[in-house]
Parts: sequence; C-alpha cells; structure tokens
Amino acid sequence: MGILDFFTSGPSKDAILAQVQKAKEIYAQPEYRRMAMEKLLKWNTDESLRGLLERFCVVVQSPHWDEDEKRWLVDEFCKLGDKVKPILRDFILKKNEVNHALLAYRKIVNDDAAYKAILIEALKMRPPSDHRSVQGKQELIAAISEFDHNSFDDLLLPYLNDHSDDVQCAAIAALAASPNDEVKKSLIDLLKSEVHSARVLRSAAAVVAAQKIPVSDNVALSDAVKDDFMIKAGQLVRLDHKESE
Repeated sequence: MGILDFFTSGPSKDAILAQVQKAKEIYAQPEYRRMAMEKLLKWNTDESLRGLLERFCVVVQSPHWDEDEKRWLVDEFCKLGDKVKPILRDFILKKNEVNHALLAYRKIVNDDAAYKAILIEALKMRPPSDHRSVQGKQELIAAISEFDHNSFDDLLLPYLNDHSDDVQCAAIAALAASPNDEVKKSLIDLLKSEVHSARVLRSAAAVVAAQKIPVSDNVALSDAVKDDFMIKAGQLVRLDHKESE
C-alpha cells in the first residue's frame, strides 16, 4: 500500500467504533454526541453509516435530546437518499429499535407499497415464539396499524398468541376495527382463555365491547373477563361498577 492509499482508504474499523461509542454515550452532553454523529456522516461509508444507525438503539438521559437527535438523524439519512436504503433495510430486518429507521425508510422510498413490503418482511422475521424481539414486534405492528384497512389481518392474527403480553395487546389494538369474521372469532376466543394474562383478556374484551361484536350467551367468560364484563342480549358489556371509569 502506498502512502496515498493510506490517506484515502477511509476510516478504520476502530475509528468508526470509537465514534459510534461516543454517539451512543447516554450521559454525555448533546454536543459531544452530535460531533461524533457528524463525523460518521462525513465519512459517508457503508460501515460508518451502519454504525451511525446504532444511535437509534439507545435512549440517552434527556428524553428531549434523545428525540431531537434521533429526528435530526432521520433527516440526515433522508438527505442521503437511495444510498442508505440497503443499510436501513438491513437494520429494520434485524434490530429491535426500528421506529426511526422506518420513518427514514418511508420518506426515502416514498412508496406505500414498498413500505408495506418491508413491514411485512420485518414482522415475519420476528415470529410469535421469538422472545428477543418484543420491542421490534410492537413497533412494527404499530406501523402496520397506521394503514386503515384489514389487508394485514392474516399476518397479525398469530401475534394474538405471541410470547409477550405487550405484543398480544398491540395485535389486539391493530385488529380492533377489522370486519374479518376470523378476527372477530379469535377475539371472542380470547374471552374464554385460561392461558393469556388478565391484561390481555381485558384488552380483548374492551375491543369486543366497543366494536359491538356479537357474543353468544353461552360463551364461558374467563374469570378475568367476568370481573369487568358480562354478556347481555348477545353483546359484551361492562359491569355497572366499571362504566364510570
């Protein structure tokens, strides 16, 4: 390697790692993290940009600065355009903290069909049995919920039985307004469940009641549901002592 090659070969892995660690420093001043992020952006290599995305994986001490920095970073990635699409895509498919990466990806592709495709692909990579990707599943289901139709119902239904209560509740909320009979049946089945948590069962019951989904009088409600609800004239209704809450 000649001397010119040495100076033009780009940052080393160690140099990138050092700046990534500074960008992720939870208790540092915002200016300290910003300088590190700007250096990674200036290097503008796949490795430095991939490292920069790690900033989305930490929450710094100040909620204000945490969101401010992440929004700034979304804007910076959008400026880079198509160059960062593969890097963002890889991050979305593998990482847990996908919200801000999704914001950037959606703005760059500017195409709902392409955006929906990555949401589907990313969620499929995190099956209900996966206990390591709870946050990623919640964030992806929330993103899917932004679309006001039921074309995702078949994808979301298995997550009513996810490993995590949080994901189950997210799936219930996402499916709440679906006209799909299979969805309605699945929500009613939850009312009888003895394996789901009380929180999940009450979330399902609240949806069934709010959407006025017909419920047979002979459905055997679980104890957790019976504490708050009853079946009356084919509808699930809140008990009187809950109506004022």
